[in-house]
Amino acid sequence: MVPRFISNKKLGTVCNLPEEHPKIKKIYRIILGTAIKEKQHTLFSCILKCNTKEQACQRLLATPTWKRIEKGSRLICDSVRSSAKSSLCAKYDKLLSATRKNQRTGESNVPEQNRNVSDIAQNECLDCTARVTVIGNTQISDNARKFLSLGPSFSITQNVNESVFRKVITGLYRVRDQLRIRAKNSEKRNSNAQEVRAEHPLPCVPFPSTFYREPQPVPEADVKFRILSSNVLTAYTQPKPCCRTNLTYSEMLGYKEVRDLIRSEKVRISVSDKGGEFVIMPQELDREITELHLNDKSVYKRVSEKEYHSQYKRLNHVWMSIGKSAGLSESFLARLKK
Repeated sequence: MVPRFISNKKLGTVCNLPEEHPKIKKIYRIILGTAIKEKQHTLFSCILKCNTKEQACQRLLATPTWKRIEKGSRLICDSVRSSAKSSLCAKYDKLLSATRKNQRTGESNVPEQNRNVSDIAQNECLDCTARVTVIGNTQISDNARKFLSLGPSFSITQNVNESVFRKVITGLYRVRDQLRIRAKNSEKRNSNAQEVRAEHPLPCVPFPSTFYREPQPVPEADVKFRILSSNVLTAYTQPKPCCRTNLTYSEMLGYKEVRDLIRSEKVRISVSDKGGEFVIMPQELDREITELHLNDKSVYKRVSEKEYHSQYKRLNHVWMSIGKSAGLSESFLARLKK
Protein backbone atom coordinates (compact mmCIF):
# COMPACT_ATOMS: atom_id res chain seq x y z
CA MET A 1 0.00 0.00 0.00
CA VAL A 2 1.53 3.30 -1.15
CA PRO A 3 0.20 6.88 -1.06
CA ARG A 4 -1.64 8.30 -4.03
CA PHE A 5 1.08 10.82 -4.95
CA ILE A 6 3.36 7.83 -5.64
CA SER A 7 0.86 5.50 -7.30
CA ASN A 8 -0.28 8.30 -9.66
CA LYS A 9 3.14 8.26 -11.31
CA LYS A 10 2.10 5.09 -13.21
CA LEU A 11 5.60 3.70 -13.49
CA GLY A 12 4.21 0.39 -14.72
CA THR A 13 2.93 2.05 -17.89
CA VAL A 14 6.28 3.74 -18.46
CA CYS A 15 8.22 0.48 -17.97
CA ASN A 16 5.65 -1.61 -19.89
CA LEU A 17 4.95 -3.72 -16.79
CA PRO A 18 1.84 -4.28 -14.66
CA GLU A 19 1.46 -2.14 -11.56
CA GLU A 20 1.53 -5.27 -9.37
CA HIS A 21 4.93 -6.34 -10.71
CA PRO A 22 7.52 -6.86 -7.92
CA LYS A 23 9.99 -4.46 -9.54
CA ILE A 24 7.38 -1.68 -9.74
CA LYS A 25 6.39 -2.29 -6.12
CA LYS A 26 10.04 -2.14 -5.08
CA ILE A 27 10.51 1.22 -6.85
CA TYR A 28 7.37 2.56 -5.15
CA ARG A 29 8.70 1.47 -1.74
CA ILE A 30 12.05 3.16 -2.41
CA ILE A 31 10.29 6.41 -3.39
CA LEU A 32 8.15 6.21 -0.25
CA GLY A 33 11.20 5.64 1.96
CA THR A 34 13.02 8.59 0.40
CA ALA A 35 10.01 10.87 0.91
CA ILE A 36 9.70 9.80 4.55
CA LYS A 37 13.40 10.40 5.22
CA GLU A 38 13.24 13.85 3.62
CA LYS A 39 10.22 14.73 5.74
CA GLN A 40 11.97 13.49 8.89
CA HIS A 41 15.06 15.55 8.05
CA THR A 42 12.95 18.68 7.57
CA LEU A 43 11.09 18.14 10.84
CA PHE A 44 14.32 17.43 12.73
CA SER A 45 15.94 20.64 11.47
CA CYS A 46 12.82 22.61 12.44
CA ILE A 47 12.91 21.10 15.93
CA LEU A 48 16.57 22.07 16.35
CA LYS A 49 15.82 25.64 15.29
CA CYS A 50 12.85 25.84 17.66
CA ASN A 51 14.89 24.51 20.59
CA THR A 52 17.64 27.05 19.92
CA LYS A 53 15.15 29.92 19.80
CA GLU A 54 13.38 28.70 22.94
CA GLN A 55 16.65 28.57 24.86
CA ALA A 56 17.51 32.11 23.74
CA CYS A 57 14.06 33.40 24.79
CA GLN A 58 14.30 31.61 28.13
CA ARG A 59 17.59 33.37 28.89
CA LEU A 60 16.23 36.82 28.00
CA LEU A 61 12.74 36.66 29.57
CA ALA A 62 11.69 36.52 33.19
CA THR A 63 10.70 33.15 34.65
CA PRO A 64 6.92 33.85 35.11
CA THR A 65 6.64 35.32 31.62
CA TRP A 66 8.48 32.39 30.09
CA LYS A 67 6.25 29.85 31.91
CA ARG A 68 3.10 31.51 30.54
CA ILE A 69 4.54 31.51 27.02
CA GLU A 70 5.62 27.87 27.36
CA LYS A 71 2.15 26.83 28.57
CA GLY A 72 0.44 28.55 25.64
CA SER A 73 2.96 27.06 23.22
CA ARG A 74 2.22 23.56 24.49
CA LEU A 75 -1.52 24.07 24.02
CA ILE A 76 -0.98 25.24 20.45
CA CYS A 77 1.37 22.32 19.69
CA ASP A 78 -1.11 19.80 21.12
CA SER A 79 -3.89 21.24 18.99
CA VAL A 80 -1.79 21.17 15.82
CA ARG A 81 -0.60 17.63 16.59
CA SER A 82 -4.11 16.30 17.20
CA SER A 83 -5.48 17.86 14.00
CA ALA A 84 -2.58 16.50 11.96
CA LYS A 85 -3.05 13.06 13.49
CA SER A 86 -6.77 13.01 12.72
CA SER A 87 -6.18 14.06 9.10
CA LEU A 88 -3.49 11.42 8.64
CA CYS A 89 -5.73 8.72 10.13
CA ALA A 90 -8.53 9.72 7.76
CA LYS A 91 -6.16 9.56 4.77
CA TYR A 92 -4.88 6.17 5.88
CA ASP A 93 -8.38 4.72 6.27
CA LYS A 94 -9.40 6.05 2.87
CA LEU A 95 -6.28 4.65 1.22
CA LEU A 96 -6.73 1.29 2.94
CA SER A 97 -10.34 0.95 1.80
CA ALA A 98 -9.38 1.88 -1.78
CA THR A 99 -6.57 -0.68 -1.76
CA ARG A 100 -8.88 -3.46 -0.54
CA LYS A 101 -11.45 -2.55 -3.17
CA ASN A 102 -8.83 -2.68 -5.94
CA GLN A 103 -7.59 -6.04 -4.69
CA ARG A 104 -11.10 -7.55 -4.78
CA THR A 105 -11.67 -6.16 -8.29
CA GLY A 106 -8.35 -7.51 -9.51
CA GLU A 107 -9.01 -10.98 -8.08
CA SER A 108 -12.40 -11.25 -9.77
CA ASN A 109 -11.49 -9.78 -13.18
CA VAL A 110 -7.91 -10.70 -14.01
CA PRO A 111 -6.95 -13.96 -12.30
CA GLU A 112 -4.67 -14.94 -15.16
CA GLN A 113 -2.68 -11.73 -14.83
CA ASN A 114 -2.26 -12.32 -11.10
CA ARG A 115 -0.97 -15.81 -11.77
CA ASN A 116 1.56 -14.44 -14.22
CA VAL A 117 2.71 -11.84 -11.69
CA SER A 118 3.08 -14.50 -9.00
CA ASP A 119 5.09 -16.68 -11.38
CA ILE A 120 7.38 -13.74 -12.16
CA ALA A 121 7.83 -13.03 -8.46
CA GLN A 122 8.64 -16.67 -7.78
CA ASN A 123 11.22 -16.71 -10.56
CA GLU A 124 12.78 -13.52 -9.23
CA CYS A 125 13.01 -15.04 -5.77
CA LEU A 126 14.80 -18.03 -7.25
CA ASP A 127 17.20 -15.67 -8.98
CA CYS A 128 17.78 -13.80 -5.74
CA THR A 129 18.79 -17.00 -3.93
CA ALA A 130 21.43 -17.62 -6.60
CA ARG A 131 23.47 -14.54 -5.71
CA VAL A 132 26.34 -16.71 -4.44
CA THR A 133 29.01 -18.34 -6.62
CA VAL A 134 30.75 -21.40 -5.15
CA ILE A 135 34.01 -22.48 -6.82
CA GLY A 136 35.77 -25.76 -6.13
CA ASN A 137 34.69 -28.41 -3.67
CA THR A 138 33.44 -26.02 -1.00
CA GLN A 139 30.23 -27.20 0.66
CA ILE A 140 27.96 -24.68 2.38
CA SER A 141 24.48 -25.14 3.79
CA ASP A 142 21.26 -23.51 2.63
CA ASN A 143 21.37 -21.18 5.63
CA ALA A 144 24.78 -19.87 4.55
CA ARG A 145 23.48 -19.38 1.01
CA LYS A 146 20.52 -17.38 2.34
CA PHE A 147 22.82 -15.18 4.38
CA LEU A 148 25.29 -14.57 1.55
CA SER A 149 22.42 -13.90 -0.87
CA LEU A 150 21.75 -10.68 1.06
CA GLY A 151 24.71 -9.23 -0.83
CA PRO A 152 27.85 -7.27 0.10
CA SER A 153 25.87 -4.06 0.65
CA PHE A 154 23.82 -5.60 3.48
CA SER A 155 24.74 -4.41 6.97
CA ILE A 156 23.99 -6.32 10.16
CA THR A 157 22.57 -4.34 13.07
CA GLN A 158 24.95 -4.00 16.00
CA ASN A 159 24.53 -3.16 19.65
CA VAL A 160 25.33 0.37 20.78
CA ASN A 161 28.23 -0.47 23.08
CA GLU A 162 31.21 1.51 24.35
CA SER A 163 33.21 1.12 21.14
CA VAL A 164 30.35 2.56 19.08
CA PHE A 165 30.00 5.43 21.55
CA ARG A 166 33.74 6.18 21.29
CA LYS A 167 33.48 6.21 17.50
CA VAL A 168 30.58 8.67 17.73
CA ILE A 169 32.58 10.97 20.02
CA THR A 170 35.59 10.80 17.70
CA GLY A 171 33.41 11.59 14.70
CA LEU A 172 31.88 14.58 16.49
CA TYR A 173 35.29 16.04 17.29
CA ARG A 174 36.38 15.49 13.70
CA VAL A 175 33.30 17.42 12.55
CA ARG A 176 34.14 20.21 15.00
CA ASP A 177 37.68 20.52 13.63
CA GLN A 178 36.39 20.57 10.06
CA LEU A 179 33.89 23.31 10.91
CA ARG A 180 36.60 25.42 12.53
CA ILE A 181 39.01 24.97 9.62
CA ARG A 182 36.28 25.81 7.11
CA ALA A 183 35.32 28.95 9.03
CA LYS A 184 38.96 30.09 9.21
CA ASN A 185 39.48 29.48 5.50
CA SER A 186 36.33 31.41 4.61
CA GLU A 187 37.51 34.37 6.72
CA LYS A 188 40.89 34.37 4.99
CA ARG A 189 39.27 34.06 1.58
CA ASN A 190 37.01 37.01 2.27
CA SER A 191 39.86 39.15 3.64
CA ASN A 192 42.39 38.68 0.86
CA ALA A 193 41.83 36.13 -1.89
CA GLN A 194 45.17 36.69 -3.60
CA GLU A 195 47.22 35.94 -0.48
CA VAL A 196 45.27 32.75 0.06
CA ARG A 197 46.06 31.60 -3.49
CA ALA A 198 49.74 32.32 -2.95
CA GLU A 199 49.84 30.45 0.38
CA HIS A 200 47.79 27.46 -0.83
CA PRO A 201 48.57 26.75 -4.50
CA LEU A 202 47.38 23.13 -4.13
CA PRO A 203 44.55 21.38 -2.25
CA CYS A 204 45.00 19.95 1.23
CA VAL A 205 47.57 17.21 1.74
CA PRO A 206 45.93 13.78 1.29
CA PHE A 207 48.34 12.12 3.74
CA PRO A 208 47.50 11.85 7.46
CA SER A 209 49.31 14.22 9.75
CA THR A 210 52.08 12.94 12.02
CA PHE A 211 50.64 14.82 15.02
CA TYR A 212 47.34 16.39 16.09
CA ARG A 213 46.93 20.14 16.46
CA GLU A 214 43.59 21.42 17.70
CA PRO A 215 42.25 24.28 15.55
CA GLN A 216 41.60 27.63 17.17
CA PRO A 217 38.05 28.13 18.50
CA VAL A 218 35.50 29.82 16.26
CA PRO A 219 32.40 31.06 18.15
CA GLU A 220 29.93 30.66 15.27
CA ALA A 221 31.05 27.14 14.41
CA ASP A 222 31.33 26.10 18.07
CA VAL A 223 27.75 27.13 18.84
CA LYS A 224 26.40 25.02 15.98
CA PHE A 225 28.60 22.12 17.03
CA ARG A 226 27.40 22.28 20.65
CA ILE A 227 23.77 22.11 19.51
CA LEU A 228 24.52 19.13 17.28
CA SER A 229 26.65 17.27 19.83
CA SER A 230 24.18 17.81 22.68
CA ASN A 231 21.32 16.34 20.65
CA VAL A 232 23.44 13.40 19.46
CA LEU A 233 24.68 12.61 22.97
CA THR A 234 21.17 12.92 24.37
CA ALA A 235 19.94 10.35 21.86
CA TYR A 236 22.75 7.96 22.82
CA THR A 237 22.32 8.39 26.59
CA GLN A 238 18.60 7.64 26.56
CA PRO A 239 17.50 4.12 27.63
CA LYS A 240 17.80 1.74 24.71
CA PRO A 241 15.31 -1.03 23.91
CA CYS A 242 16.41 -4.62 23.59
CA CYS A 243 18.62 -5.46 20.64
CA ARG A 244 16.68 -6.13 17.43
CA THR A 245 18.46 -7.98 14.69
CA ASN A 246 17.64 -7.63 11.00
CA LEU A 247 18.45 -11.30 10.34
CA THR A 248 16.09 -14.24 10.43
CA TYR A 249 16.91 -17.34 12.44
CA SER A 250 18.16 -19.23 9.38
CA GLU A 251 20.25 -16.25 8.23
CA MET A 252 21.80 -15.99 11.68
CA LEU A 253 22.78 -19.67 11.53
CA GLY A 254 24.28 -19.06 8.10
CA TYR A 255 26.21 -16.06 9.43
CA LYS A 256 27.74 -18.17 12.21
CA GLU A 257 28.64 -20.90 9.72
CA VAL A 258 30.37 -18.46 7.36
CA ARG A 259 32.20 -16.84 10.28
CA ASP A 260 33.51 -20.22 11.47
CA LEU A 261 34.67 -21.11 7.95
CA ILE A 262 36.60 -17.85 7.66
CA ARG A 263 38.18 -18.19 11.09
CA SER A 264 39.32 -21.73 10.34
CA GLU A 265 40.88 -20.46 7.06
CA LYS A 266 39.06 -23.06 5.01
CA VAL A 267 37.51 -20.70 2.46
CA ARG A 268 38.15 -17.30 0.92
CA ILE A 269 35.23 -14.97 0.26
CA SER A 270 35.48 -12.19 -2.31
CA VAL A 271 33.10 -10.05 -4.36
CA SER A 272 32.60 -10.59 -8.08
CA ASP A 273 33.48 -7.69 -10.37
CA LYS A 274 30.69 -8.50 -12.82
CA GLY A 275 27.60 -9.40 -10.83
CA GLY A 276 28.53 -7.96 -7.45
CA GLU A 277 27.75 -11.21 -5.62
CA PHE A 278 29.88 -13.15 -3.15
CA VAL A 279 32.35 -15.71 -4.51
CA ILE A 280 33.47 -18.59 -2.26
CA MET A 281 36.46 -20.80 -2.97
CA PRO A 282 38.79 -23.00 -0.87
CA GLN A 283 41.97 -21.44 0.46
CA GLU A 284 44.08 -24.08 -1.29
CA LEU A 285 42.55 -23.24 -4.66
CA ASP A 286 43.07 -19.54 -4.02
CA ARG A 287 46.77 -20.09 -3.23
CA GLU A 288 47.24 -22.17 -6.37
CA ILE A 289 45.63 -19.48 -8.54
CA THR A 290 47.77 -16.78 -6.92
CA GLU A 291 51.00 -18.73 -7.38
CA LEU A 292 50.12 -19.47 -11.00
CA HIS A 293 49.44 -15.78 -11.59
CA LEU A 294 52.72 -14.72 -9.97
CA ASN A 295 54.66 -17.20 -12.11
CA ASP A 296 53.49 -15.43 -15.26
CA LYS A 297 56.75 -13.91 -16.56
CA SER A 298 54.90 -11.57 -18.91
CA VAL A 299 53.46 -9.74 -15.89
CA TYR A 300 55.94 -10.20 -13.03
CA LYS A 301 59.70 -10.53 -12.85
CA ARG A 302 61.93 -11.38 -9.92
CA VAL A 303 64.27 -8.58 -8.86
CA SER A 304 66.94 -8.21 -6.23
CA GLU A 305 66.80 -5.92 -3.22
CA LYS A 306 69.37 -3.60 -4.80
CA GLU A 307 67.27 -3.12 -7.94
CA TYR A 308 64.21 -2.42 -5.83
CA HIS A 309 65.97 0.30 -3.79
CA SER A 310 67.41 1.92 -6.91
CA GLN A 311 63.95 2.11 -8.48
CA TYR A 312 62.56 3.50 -5.23
CA LYS A 313 65.22 6.24 -5.10
CA ARG A 314 64.60 7.18 -8.72
CA LEU A 315 60.85 7.58 -8.16
CA ASN A 316 61.46 9.53 -4.96
CA HIS A 317 63.82 11.90 -6.81
CA VAL A 318 61.22 12.53 -9.51
CA TRP A 319 58.58 13.11 -6.84
CA MET A 320 60.74 15.64 -4.98
CA SER A 321 61.61 17.47 -8.21
CA ILE A 322 57.94 17.89 -9.06
CA GLY A 323 57.21 19.09 -5.51
CA LYS A 324 59.97 21.71 -5.61
CA SER A 325 58.89 22.96 -9.03
CA ALA A 326 55.33 23.33 -7.70
CA GLY A 327 56.58 25.54 -4.86
CA LEU A 328 55.56 23.30 -1.99
CA SER A 329 56.69 24.07 1.54
CA GLU A 330 59.72 22.42 3.11
CA SER A 331 57.62 20.60 5.71
CA PHE A 332 55.46 19.09 2.99
CA LEU A 333 58.53 18.07 0.97
CA ALA A 334 60.00 16.41 4.05
CA ARG A 335 56.84 14.34 4.40
CA LEU A 336 57.02 13.40 0.72
CA LYS A 337 60.63 12.31 1.11
CA LYS A 338 59.68 9.82 3.78
